[in-house]
Amino acid sequence: MDRRGRLVGVPRLNEQLLGCSSAPLSCPSNAFFITPTGSIFAVNARFRMALWDESMATLHDENILREMRQLGTKPSEQELSAWLGSMRSLKTMAALNEALDLLLITERELQIAQLAQMTDAIREFFDSQSKLKGSTPGRALLVRLATVSQLLNVYAHLCALNATLPNRTRQEDSDELGPIASKFSLTDAALKLCVKRIADCSMQCDSGTEEPLSIFEFMTHFTISSRMSAGADGPENWSKIEMQKYSPQLGGFIFCAVLMGRCSVQHFTTHTVSLLGVSQIDLLELFCAYWLHPPQGTPVFYLPRVLSGCEESEGNSESTEGWEEVELSLEVWDLLLRHLQCMALMRTLPNCPSMAITDLLNAGCSYYREQLIPTVDVPVRSGCVYMFQVGVWAATQKVAPGALHAALGDRQGTSGELSEWCAKIGELSAALPMSLKRELVMCDCAWECMSAWFKERENNFVLLEHALQYVSLLEESPRLQHGMCLLLWENFLRERLIDVYNLLNKAGRFPRERLLKREMGISDSHLVTLVGKCRIMLRSLCNAVRDLDRYVNRRATYEDFVLALTQLAPERHSDANKEPLSDVASRQKAVNYHLVLHHIHLATVIELQLSVCDEDERLKPSMLFDEVGIQALFVPFHTHPLIPIAEVDLAVRERRQLFLEKCVSMLDGALGDNKQKWDLIVNLVVDWELDRDELRICEIVKLCSEQRIADAEKLIPVVEGRGRLADRLFKLAVAQFRNYLATTPEVLESAERLSLVTNRLSVCLSAESNDVAPSCAPSREVIASLLKLVNTLLVTSAYSTRRSEQVTLVAEMENVLRCAV
Repeated sequence: MDRRGRLVGVPRLNEQLLGCSSAPLSCPSNAFFITPTGSIFAVNARFRMALWDESMATLHDENILREMRQLGTKPSEQELSAWLGSMRSLKTMAALNEALDLLLITERELQIAQLAQMTDAIREFFDSQSKLKGSTPGRALLVRLATVSQLLNVYAHLCALNATLPNRTRQEDSDELGPIASKFSLTDAALKLCVKRIADCSMQCDSGTEEPLSIFEFMTHFTISSRMSAGADGPENWSKIEMQKYSPQLGGFIFCAVLMGRCSVQHFTTHTVSLLGVSQIDLLELFCAYWLHPPQGTPVFYLPRVLSGCEESEGNSESTEGWEEVELSLEVWDLLLRHLQCMALMRTLPNCPSMAITDLLNAGCSYYREQLIPTVDVPVRSGCVYMFQVGVWAATQKVAPGALHAALGDRQGTSGELSEWCAKIGELSAALPMSLKRELVMCDCAWECMSAWFKERENNFVLLEHALQYVSLLEESPRLQHGMCLLLWENFLRERLIDVYNLLNKAGRFPRERLLKREMGISDSHLVTLVGKCRIMLRSLCNAVRDLDRYVNRRATYEDFVLALTQLAPERHSDANKEPLSDVASRQKAVNYHLVLHHIHLATVIELQLSVCDEDERLKPSMLFDEVGIQALFVPFHTHPLIPIAEVDLAVRERRQLFLEKCVSMLDGALGDNKQKWDLIVNLVVDWELDRDELRICEIVKLCSEQRIADAEKLIPVVEGRGRLADRLFKLAVAQFRNYLATTPEVLESAERLSLVTNRLSVCLSAESNDVAPSCAPSREVIASLLKLVNTLLVTSAYSTRRSEQVTLVAEMENVLRCAV
């Protein structure tokens, strides 16, 4: 019976459960069934069926289905015949639907002919059951059977097409792009560029190596359900099939025949498409899934066939007056094509990550910019899709930041490998001039490089250097540079510097490598570099905040077609409403300049201690700051605590002066190698208002003790206290002269015979014996140069009796040296 009908009871005066007592042989009806069409049926149930319900038939069918489920994965003909016999004994519609589901199990290996034969057998049995056929569930089962039969026919048709040899005709495979360009309103150059882009991103198709799509895998892509539409009483259109999922494998199975020339385009559109029975939107989605799938080989040499299939006939266009009607779906497809061109250009970059329209919709406008980040080998937020792609690529490729910055400015590289991707970046920048602004790309590249370093600090240490280089390229945009420095400091570097500070305060010396790897995840060889990068980042932050007021806060802008796509599909992008990184950096509140400078001093002290002082030299960085300064360390940069930069206790000033003098005395190597460290020392001396002359004097004395007289002479002009320098060098000269006489006794004997060693000189050599210890045995020429330098300083210093005696002693030592000639 039709489940949409109604059972109506009619009460009688002599109504009884199993009949009437006045006429025992008669059983008049007291119930009627009304169908949806208006037919009325009297219910005349026999006594043996009075207590019989649907559950008995369901139990019967369940026992039959249990036997039918035992059908193996490779059934024989006898097993299939027995299965069909069991199917014919089913009594309910639910059981017949489940029997059809059992037949379509993907694990079972059946030939398409066997599957078609069994489907036809189910259809014939169902047609013979008139009571089941007229009900609504019966018509739904007919739809399922018709859909399965239609899909079997389509599968057999496509298998036959794919088995034929390619037959490319000149009419459909013309290499002339001119007519196609005019039909699509494109210039020849634009069309050739599109073809080239697709060719660069594709591979040759070899369909013979692909695994064939089985009939069961083929049918899983389509909806084969028993649900009926609202107008169930009318005839069902069985040729309309709904897609359940889209896959490149199904797309290749359907479109490879026409793309490889196994059938004509006309045959495909008029016969194959009509036989398939899916909507045009589903067909386009399926084609895109196949054409844009990276592992699939795309036959680009059949691109004219694809374009001709999309051609719009001029005869179908209708001239209308007034406003032109806008077809939203066509606008979406136009936007998708423009984005596909940009993605095709991105895919030509070396080792570019995979891209998809869905990623663009999910990420928002800055997707491309964020992906343009530099890998030599083949790592959250939203913003421009293309910007995001550029950033990720740059971080993974580890390209030099300067090269990427130049490429975005249309300056081509000179080397072959570099100029190739530089040209691609230049073309991409021309296609997306607003999304790929250089300063915005630098922001995303800096963030992605820093993120990649943070995940693997030891292996990706070069990316930390790249991140700082990207930030340094933002000097022309102080607001962006200020925001990026602050974000990178707060998210990545602040905690690392705190760890180093705590380790040094705990041990007072260079941490052991095992402790470093356990606490910070880096080796001792990278520790000094990490602290130096923190200092550079803080210095850039100080420089940027000074010019912050002269630059307004600018929000990122994007191309119309980038904005339009995200607006036309708002339900697809879940993260697109998040603020882009450049906008987040631009709106950062100005930091406290002196607080940042205070942290620069701390980073400089730690860097000097780790790079200059001995590993066993014990010094806690906190000893160089007073209590107020220590409390101001590592607080948020927007706060304004008390910061005594130079106004500290005398004991702290003395410790600072002593520390810097020790650093100067431990500098080694040539003058150029020490310039960077000396600049750090000078900056601390200036900011802390210490004695700079004393540090220069220490350096000059150190150079002279190392017999580098020429280097020492270059530093003398900047010294203001010539008298102090003369006294220090005089003591060094006496010690060097004494050491020289000890190693060359013949010179002393010759001088004594000539009476050149006066009592004054003898007393001087004895009195100054323990003041200065020479670093090495000097030569006669070195001592002569040193005595000449000391004599010049003594003569140019303020006159005094002591100075006169020192000048006389220098002259006597020079006379003794002449005996060695």
